[in-house]
Amino acid sequence: MDRLTQEQAIQRLADACRDAGGQYLFARQHGISRKWLNNVLRGRNTLSPGIALVLGLRKIVLFEDVGTTP
Repeated sequence: MDRLTQEQAIQRLADACRDAGGQYLFARQHGISRKWLNNVLRGRNTLSPGIALVLGLRKIVLFEDVGTTP
């Protein structure tokens, strides 16, 4: 299972929009606002778990242990 960066996931979304015929058609096919979609592509909104699934992804949040706190 490969992990993608936020940028890679957004690129996958951009590719899916292109394949669908544009942002408007992608948004319409998936019942989302084109404005929200555009904001995700511009980094103003985060990718939702539902749209991540449409792209064949699962959204997860990771935390990394940096040692004990002082």
